[in-house]
Amino acid sequence: MLAAGNFRQSGLQQLANGTDIQGSEFSAWSGLIKGTIHLDADETVRLSYQKWNSDADDQDYAQTGTIPNDNPQNFGLIDRTVDDQTAIIAYENTAEDNDMLDLKVQLSYSTTDVSQENPTSAVPSNIFVADYGYATTQLNVSNTSEFAGESWENFLTYGFQASNQVRTAEPASGGLIPTHPEGTSASLGVFTQSELTLNGA
Repeated sequence: MLAAGNFRQSGLQQLANGTDIQGSEFSAWSGLIKGTIHLDADETVRLSYQKWNSDADDQDYAQTGTIPNDNPQNFGLIDRTVDDQTAIIAYENTAEDNDMLDLKVQLSYSTTDVSQENPTSAVPSNIFVADYGYATTQLNVSNTSEFAGESWENFLTYGFQASNQVRTAEPASGGLIPTHPEGTSASLGVFTQSELTLNGA
């Protein structure tokens, strides 16, 4: 088992000419815990959980810097808190006595939550004081089967990946945010790969 934690904090930075670097002041912490369980010689279960959080005041809302600060259409500053977390459980079975089985399964769940408040922009919009979020569930399954003859061997890998994502946007004033529509998306993909070796080459 492994556990680790980290905390970072930065004050307001300045350029050589004494100009403040907007948005350089922040605090952030992160943590990780993970472990491995060997069920037997072939089977292994791995678990992990990690979390990251940042709290930054007076951040540029538009971080691309495409609109000058003195432009009336500039989106101004915002206090922004970001929270990310991911949980993973994985199972592996190498099945050394079974050429048809080399199984890997991984299930993960991750969330990203962004909370914004105290905007300085004069632009009337509900995009500023709002909570945004993503929640994603993903399943990966793959297996490798081995076939062999007198002068050849083949490794056939096949499996699928499925995911589901929920996207949310909740303005404090109510209503909808057209630039960040809520919704749910689901996807499924299958794959196969064959690796053939002839005459030991």
